[in-house]
Amino acid sequence: MYALCMKNNLWTSLNNSIDDFSLRLLTSLDELGIRDECKKISIDHVCVRLSDSSQVDQLREELSEVGQDISTVEVSGRLISIFQLNQPLTVGSWRVFGVEVPYPKQNHNYSNGWEHVEFVLPTTGNTMLEIRDAFTKFFLRNLSEAKKRCTNILKMNLMLQQNNYPIQQLALKLTESE
Repeated sequence: MYALCMKNNLWTSLNNSIDDFSLRLLTSLDELGIRDECKKISIDHVCVRLSDSSQVDQLREELSEVGQDISTVEVSGRLISIFQLNQPLTVGSWRVFGVEVPYPKQNHNYSNGWEHVEFVLPTTGNTMLEIRDAFTKFFLRNLSEAKKRCTNILKMNLMLQQNNYPIQQLALKLTESE
């Protein structure tokens, strides 16, 4: 990934590296043969990894100035936050309002910078079978390619949202139901 300078503003450094990340994403989608399919769906959020908890604290503070923390949950003993930006990032041809900021796992080494995106898979399915079927119909042109393409997609760390709503809409729905 990219080495981020420990200047005063991590968010500025990240913004300066988004074009390089976008190019790598588009190249990966081309290699997988799914760029055209992905153009039809939205990116829920983009994830940034930082190797040090103090950097995460700093970035969370900076993101609070350009958006709002809409979800912070503990997963495997560490906090993972989703920020909704006031102004979207441009990642390739997508406008992305969500930024995921996980604290680093103990005893793991991370490269600082943008790590992955999560696409919203258009489905109303709630079971793994329904989600798998929706994925297969959306991405796979024929069954002989299925195993190879699924393996490659997982290797490229392109995660798919299990529902038809971006994380920002889900957070709003959860807030409304409380």
